[in-house]
Amino acid sequence: MFKKGCPVHQRSLLSGADRKKLRRNLEKLFPGLGEDGVETVLPNKAGEAEIAKLPAPSRAIIYIHDKIPLVVDSSGKGDIFPTIFALWRFPAMLPQVFVKHPFVTQYLVNGADLMLPGVDVSQGLPAFQKGDLLAVCVKGNPAPLAVGTAGMSSADAVTKAAAGLKGKLVEVLQVVGDFLWSEVGGKLVPNDGYLANAVVPLGAGAAALDGNAMGAGDGSDGEEGAESAWGEDAPEGEAASGAAAASASAAAAAAATM
Repeated sequence: MFKKGCPVHQRSLLSGADRKKLRRNLEKLFPGLGEDGVETVLPNKAGEAEIAKLPAPSRAIIYIHDKIPLVVDSSGKGDIFPTIFALWRFPAMLPQVFVKHPFVTQYLVNGADLMLPGVDVSQGLPAFQKGDLLAVCVKGNPAPLAVGTAGMSSADAVTKAAAGLKGKLVEVLQVVGDFLWSEVGGKLVPNDGYLANAVVPLGAGAAALDGNAMGAGDGSDGEEGAESAWGEDAPEGEAASGAAAASASAAAAAAATM
């Protein structure tokens, strides 16, 4: 959704009444939050809450707390989803799916959707239906790197994976490296697993991106899961490249501010 820039057209303070309304909607739409979770994501009183609008023809609205974009209303009519910044505050806000290998994340941060061969289904998947919101994660890193909608149900995904079939599991709405992250979110990262162009387990470093490990233990081609994360049509330069500008030192500094 934010592959081609995120120019904010209007930005203003969110009224107290609208802030309470947004908090109620979050608790209603994401039952896993509960009252404590809502307070963690969007405090009732602490911090400055803002609303930002994108220029026409977009009707999208971005809700911001203390300079961090937390929630997006894609239609301006209540079709909201949390950003990765909100998920960093409360990772269990959405059902989580895990990439098969950190190597796959290099494609995601450059604008690709997540295809089924790039997903770890060895331990099953959380229950979800087609169209549900999902968080995309790396094992060993508690901070999700993307949020999107399910292209199929969890039951269909497990069945197709067992049969060796492909398909799009997650259509990405927002991901580290996109223009919301870079232009509105200030290129913040939550921990040292967020590298210049990929996300890896905490403390693993770039060595975790060894593509030869892709198929270890499952008999698959080491490159297949990563290549399949692109889908059939790989983006050609239009995806955000902001993640490439982040450095390990910046990651450490930003993590300290979260």
